[in-house]
Amino acid sequence: MRLVRFTIRLALVAGWAWFIYWVSSDPTPPGTGPDGGGALDFLPRGDLFAHAGTYAIFAWFLMLLALPVRFCKPINVALHLLMPIVIAGVYGIAMEMIQDGIPERSAEILDVVADIVGAIIAIALMARVWPKIKRLGHAAAAQL
Repeated sequence: MRLVRFTIRLALVAGWAWFIYWVSSDPTPPGTGPDGGGALDFLPRGDLFAHAGTYAIFAWFLMLLALPVRFCKPINVALHLLMPIVIAGVYGIAMEMIQDGIPERSAEILDVVADIVGAIIAIALMARVWPKIKRLGHAAAAQL
C-alpha cells in the first residue's frame, strides 16, 4: 500500500511539473494574447497570483511526496518544509530561463519571486494544518 501511495504522490509531482513546463514553453499560454481573456485579468499583475497559486500546488505535492520519509527531527524539518520551497524555486528559475528563449515570452524576476512566495505560503499552511488533519483522521478512525 505504501508503494501505491508513493507512486500516486510521485505521479502528482511529475504531472504538475509537466503542466508547468507545458504552460511555460507555450508562446501564447491560455489567458494571454491581444484580448486577454485570463481569469485574473481584473487584478493588477494577475499573472503573479497565477504563478503563486501554481507553485503553491507544486510545493504542496512535493511536501506530500516527502511525508512518508522519516529521519531525525532536524532532517525531517528540512526535508518536509524547506526542500519543497527550494525545489519549487529552482524549478521556477528554470522555467523562466526556458521562457526567455521563446519568442513572445520573457523571463521576469517577479515571476520567480511569486513562485517562491506561493511555495512558502503553501508549506506554511500545510505545516500548520496537516497535523490537525492527521489528528482528526486518527480520532475519527478510533471511533469506528
